[in-house]
Amino acid sequence: MSGVRIALIAALGVFAVALSVVLSGSPPTVAGAGAPLADITPLNAVAGPARLCQSGEVLPRDTSAVRVSLETLIGPPIKLTAWSGSRLLTSGRRGAGWSSGSVTIPVKPISRTQSHVTICAQIAQPRKPVGVDGVKTGPKLAARDAAHQPVAGRMIIEYLRPGDRSWWSLAQSVARRMGLGHAGAGTWIALLATAAMATLAAVMSWLLLRELG
Repeated sequence: MSGVRIALIAALGVFAVALSVVLSGSPPTVAGAGAPLADITPLNAVAGPARLCQSGEVLPRDTSAVRVSLETLIGPPIKLTAWSGSRLLTSGRRGAGWSSGSVTIPVKPISRTQSHVTICAQIAQPRKPVGVDGVKTGPKLAARDAAHQPVAGRMIIEYLRPGDRSWWSLAQSVARRMGLGHAGAGTWIALLATAAMATLAAVMSWLLLRELG
């Protein structure tokens, strides 16, 4: 019984330390976006391996990840490259398994902001068609496929970099937003949910010790 108690305490301690480390980190912030996020519409559907490139982008310094609006159920591997003419500025890869309406690809940060950048997303063979979302434009401004043919508009591309505030410092703001849209709106909703989870963990631990006692 003492071994079970020690193991349970150790597991809870590791969880608490891991949670503290995560909350001490900074969430990424949007350093820039290549197209307005209003009026997003489907531009294209990719059923096989494809390469989409979009010129006229501005790549902010310290960008650590690039988020592209691609939509599918189970996303395929993606390689992203950023070019200034024929010079490769940075690149990154994202493995298979992503989902929802966007994919975030980590890249190596650059030391200064670069203009007139071409962003290329190389999509591997998908299990399901991949939808490309963006803003409709004329052919001159549109993204282009591997055959250099324009699609219906520009892809939504966002540039992310590490923020300067930890999750701890944002706790009140996050709690306030979690409380919006409810009949009894307020930060108390997030506090109640946190207290309920802590209580559930305590009860489950007590029941486990009692059953094994």
